[in-house]
Amino acid sequence: MAKVEIDSKKCRRKILRCLSSLKADTGIIEAHYPCKNLFIGNAGLTTGLDEESVVELFSLYGSLENVVLVPGKQYSFVCFGNVESAEHAYETIHGVVGIRGSRFPLYLAYVEEVPGIKSGVEYKIPPGLKVVEDFISVTEEQELLQMINWNCQPIERSQGQTLKHRQVRHFGYEFQYGSNLVNVNEPLPEGIPAKLSPVLDRLVQEGHMKHKPDQMTVNFYQPGQGIPPHIDTISCFTGEIISLSTGSGVLMDFRHKDGKHYAVYLPPRSLCVMTGPSR
Repeated sequence: MAKVEIDSKKCRRKILRCLSSLKADTGIIEAHYPCKNLFIGNAGLTTGLDEESVVELFSLYGSLENVVLVPGKQYSFVCFGNVESAEHAYETIHGVVGIRGSRFPLYLAYVEEVPGIKSGVEYKIPPGLKVVEDFISVTEEQELLQMINWNCQPIERSQGQTLKHRQVRHFGYEFQYGSNLVNVNEPLPEGIPAKLSPVLDRLVQEGHMKHKPDQMTVNFYQPGQGIPPHIDTISCFTGEIISLSTGSGVLMDFRHKDGKHYAVYLPPRSLCVMTGPSR
């Protein structure tokens, strides 16, 4: 987050201009008291804002119910689960904090209404999911990030490869993307690096996994890349799937066949434990 010095008169002038556009477009007016919905006056789809950036910033202040990015507009909306969270975000961000290091601060206002654009996304934890923030330290994160030289291709294809939207490295056993299976009779020669043992031991000690994992896939994503929707093969892996985020945070989507869609922000250094329905 980037912070700047606040000028209350300037902030008021800025947000009033944005509110004037909002009223002309939708008829929605400012609420002169705290409520659950925040209007972001100077950041929207036309300024390059994306959902992940909004969730990354505003979820620091409480649980979100909705994020509304209005097509063709430079403004957007964030809906919190309670007034207190919205008030905390407003007092911290308005005229002070920008998106992802931007030197341009966001200008906010309370509104009772938001445009009737329903995304169908729930910004909460789906059943069976657990997110453990700061599972590893900053020092451990840096050690893990330096563990693999992504500029060098692996000697054997089974140890990793460059896919369409990411690079991967396998440890312990190769995950075969053609068949979505693991050949348990052909372990990789190196196994899981020894420097990971303290982190893996902690998984079991803290009850996140029943047994120490013996297979690991490391995915390296460039900004804007992602992994296609999938379910990790039931026959190959245990009832728990563990994901550890390093380098940056990410918005992970969970979709159920009944149509439910959850979006969960995973901060840097956080552990994501998927069991049950989320698995």
